[in-house]
Amino acid sequence: MVRKLLPLLILCAAAGGVYGISLIPDRDSDMKLIPLPPVNVEVSAIRTILPGGPDAGELRDVYEQSGTVTPNAMVSIAAEVSGTVVTLPKKKGDTVKAGEPLATLDTEFIDAEILALEADIRALEAGIKVQEAAIGGYEANVRGLEAKVAFDRLDLERVKELHSKNAARIFEVNASETALEASEAAVQGGKAALEGGKAGLEASKAAVDKANAGLIALRARLARAVIKAPVDGIVDGPLSEAGVGRDIVVGDLLSPGMSLCTIVDLSTVKVAIDIPEQDVPAYAVGQKHEVLINTFGSPQPRRIEATITYISRIADSNAHTTRMELSIPNTDSDLYSGQMVTVRLTRRVLDQLIRIPLDAVIPMESAKAVFVAEGVRKNADGHLIATARQRVVTLGMFSGQKDVQVLSGLSDGDMLILPQGNRYVSDGQEIRITGGIKP
Repeated sequence: MVRKLLPLLILCAAAGGVYGISLIPDRDSDMKLIPLPPVNVEVSAIRTILPGGPDAGELRDVYEQSGTVTPNAMVSIAAEVSGTVVTLPKKKGDTVKAGEPLATLDTEFIDAEILALEADIRALEAGIKVQEAAIGGYEANVRGLEAKVAFDRLDLERVKELHSKNAARIFEVNASETALEASEAAVQGGKAALEGGKAGLEASKAAVDKANAGLIALRARLARAVIKAPVDGIVDGPLSEAGVGRDIVVGDLLSPGMSLCTIVDLSTVKVAIDIPEQDVPAYAVGQKHEVLINTFGSPQPRRIEATITYISRIADSNAHTTRMELSIPNTDSDLYSGQMVTVRLTRRVLDQLIRIPLDAVIPMESAKAVFVAEGVRKNADGHLIATARQRVVTLGMFSGQKDVQVLSGLSDGDMLILPQGNRYVSDGQEIRITGGIKP
């Protein structure tokens, strides 16, 4: 039975297919496609920021970076001589002026050495006076001996003359010659004694000079027993190789090089940051920039002025950054070492600025684009409708993390389609404006 009906079923199916095809409209027919419904979007009117306007401050091209406050100077104070700590007039946290004492060491042994050396000097000086008197005697003796030589020389000449006239005998000539030789020998001996006395005097004077030098050194050690602050600042704990060491107390024995405390100069503080190497030409030593400081209990950061004091000539080849230091007056002493601040560097000031949300930019294969609303009008229901148009834009600097500068592609008064509506429109599509800044 089924086999008899099978040809009939096939014939019916074929007839149904032919009828269905006949119902498909021809390409050239007047069939109209059903339009897509308008996409709901929000728009914002583009406004160019100009100098002198309420938002003129936004024309500044600002680079922000966090930095850490460091002291203007941090001086480690160490003992220069050995001694037991006798007094500690300053404690941690105290303000100190340059020259004020921080500690006094026991000077008993130094005092004893000074007294002994002063006694030695006095003895040497007394000996010098005796030697000077002796030298005077030596000099007088030499003068007397030289006078005796002159007399004996004249006497020898007189005897020789008499001898030539047979008025004196030869032994008298020999005796005169012997006497002259003895006088000359005595002069040489006197001069040798004089030179010896002078040499002894010079040696004694050299000993006094050496003793005085030792005395100066001892007195310098005595002065260093009072450890003084070399700079103005705040007293902090001693430093060790592992960091902050144990506080020194009265009775501790200090040896040369042992750390007593640290003086921190916070009258002016520094902030060091690393800036992109391509930005270096925009800055110069002496420029003023802004630093933001978060203050406890205040919702807004405090703004203070900082001065560039150093720009390194060496860039980090790995990070491609350059070190910069800024100085901040710490008049109120409310900035402390290690505090985090935000440095705002003004790279340049623009003549004008069009700025849009970064999310409004749609990346394309070879460009960046945005959508704007054109032909804004009201429909029969009273809704604002428009046509979405794609615009290719050229972007400039970023403003924070959410906005970006537009160099070309947008003009003052253009209606920018805002995120997220811009993700659901296409060029030429009808849109319904439901929010944002309306024309």
